Amino acid sequence: MIDAQRAGPSTGMPTKTEQSDLLYAVNMGHGEAPRVVMAPSNVKDCFYGMVKAFYIAEKYQIPVIMLSDQSLSHRTQTFTRPKLENLHFANRLKASKNGTYKRFLDTENGVSPVAFPGEEGLSFVTTGLEHDEMGHPNWSPSNHQRMSAKRHRKLDFISKEKGFTRRFGDEQSTVGIICWGSTEGPVEEAISVAGQHGLEVKALTIKMLHPLPDEEIRSWMTGLKHVIVPEINFTGQLCQILRGKYLFPFESLTKCGGIPFNPDEILNRIEEAIRRA
Repeated sequence: MIDAQRAGPSTGMPTKTEQSDLLYAVNMGHGEAPRVVMAPSNVKDCFYGMVKAFYIAEKYQIPVIMLSDQSLSHRTQTFTRPKLENLHFANRLKASKNGTYKRFLDTENGVSPVAFPGEEGLSFVTTGLEHDEMGHPNWSPSNHQRMSAKRHRKLDFISKEKGFTRRFGDEQSTVGIICWGSTEGPVEEAISVAGQHGLEVKALTIKMLHPLPDEEIRSWMTGLKHVIVPEINFTGQLCQILRGKYLFPFESLTKCGGIPFNPDEILNRIEEAIRRA
């Protein structure tokens, strides 16, 4: 599912950009249904990011939401023609015809073997109700606990997948920036200008926002005293998620005028943080 975010709420400002659907994408829905939320940072990333989105969706049998934004959806950018033979795809875990087919088999990583509808000897039941491993409706407390754990177990494995962050800047800095989506561009330019003035700062782009690539984020945060989180929304949505996860005083930098950050706005915040470091 692709959400090219624009300024809201409701019809809002149809031709203006925003990054205000993150909490909605992570938490929307009745009950606790796990899903993956990703965000491309440029036009090239829209292509390769969608390949990764399909890879995760197929491998883990889970919905994936791609949070683009208006400034990306209307942007023109050239990049080297992809070599399709080098792209990595995943095949679904196929069911065996030996024995009883359990469509929702409780496995170590939560991913169950799948059969395509109509395959001989591999019929199964799918409903909108809580179910057991066979797909039969079952809303006993113990079964609901077990199947909820099975579904959410996938997120633990997905969070360890590689290739969903990008590090740049001075790795020895005590001041860092975490960004997502198209905000990466102005952040990268701001860090380049900061380097020309002898200011050390490093950055991390997060391209999978739920579940967070935890190991890579913790590794990047080592030694940091200040971490700025610029977002084009009013409430600092990623900053909220990061504070709750890591109990670190991330510094929210928000803008919701319907236009992207100017690199100078980020550079000013970098200079302020370095003075306090």
